Amino acid sequence: MSSARAIWALPALAVLACGGVEAPTGEVGDAAVPAVLSSCAPFASEPLPITLGTLVAAGRDSAGVIYAVDRGDGSANGDERVFVSDGSGALVRQRVAGSGIGSDFYVFSVTDHDPAFVLQIDTPPGGPLRMGVVIGTLEDSRTFVIGEQGEELTVLPGEALAGVPVRNLPGTIVLEYAASLPSGDVLVVTRPRDDWSYEDFRLFLGGVDAVTERRVTNVTRMLDGGTTSIWFELDGRQAEAHFPVIFVDGGLVPGPASLITVGATTPLARQDAAPADAHYLCLS
Repeated sequence: MSSARAIWALPALAVLACGGVEAPTGEVGDAAVPAVLSSCAPFASEPLPITLGTLVAAGRDSAGVIYAVDRGDGSANGDERVFVSDGSGALVRQRVAGSGIGSDFYVFSVTDHDPAFVLQIDTPPGGPLRMGVVIGTLEDSRTFVIGEQGEELTVLPGEALAGVPVRNLPGTIVLEYAASLPSGDVLVVTRPRDDWSYEDFRLFLGGVDAVTERRVTNVTRMLDGGTTSIWFELDGRQAEAHFPVIFVDGGLVPGPASLITVGATTPLARQDAAPADAHYLCLS
C-alpha cells in the first residue's frame, strides 16, 4: 500500500497509520461566519517582497554584471537562491533549473535568463573562494573548471551589496487542477509557481459566472506518484476533491477524479485549462 504524508492540515485532521487519510466530518468550526467575497483574478501575478539573506558568494564579471547567491532563511545547504543584476543595478532573483552541492562547490543552472548561464562557486578547503560563469548550458557535465571554462568572476565582499535593490521572482500563479462537474460547474485549483507549499493551494468551485473560492482545510499528496486529496469547506461541511494517479502501460497517468461530499460522490471531468470566460470570486 502506498504511504501518504499529511502536507498541511488543521489539528483535527488525522493521518491513518495504514497510509490513508481520515477525512473530517461534521460542521466546520467557523462555518457560521459569513464569507466575504469579491471579484478577483486568481491567476494574476503576485510578486512578494524580498531581501538578501545569508550571503553564500557574490561576484562581478568584466561587463559589471553581478551574480550573487544567498540562503533566504539562513538555513542549511539546499535553500540557495541566485540573483543577477540588471541594467538598473538591481539584483533580480532567477529561477534555478538545476543545482548541485558538493563538499567544496555549488553549481546552479539558470535557463530562464536571457542568456542562460551556469554559475559555479568553488570553496576548496584552505583555499580562496572562486566564482565562475559559463554562458549557455553544459553539454557533458554538471560542473566546469573555473579559470579554464567561461569567465572567472571577481569575488565581492558582502558589503559591496549593501543598499543594492533586490527584486523577487514575478509571483506567477499556475493551474494545479481544473475539472468540470456534470452540472456544468467548474472546479479550479491554483498555486504559486515558485516557493510554494500545499498550504498555498486555492480552490474555486461554481458556475463559470461565479467560480467561488472555498476555504481549503487540508491537502495531502500520496507517495504513489501524486494522488492528491484537497479538503475544503462547502455549505458548512467538508468536501473532498480527489485527484488520483493510476498505473497504465508501465507509466503513471491521471486517474478518474471525483468530488466527495456527505452522502455523494460526483465524477469530475479533468480539463487541461481553466475556463477562459470564468468570473472568479475570492475570499477576503
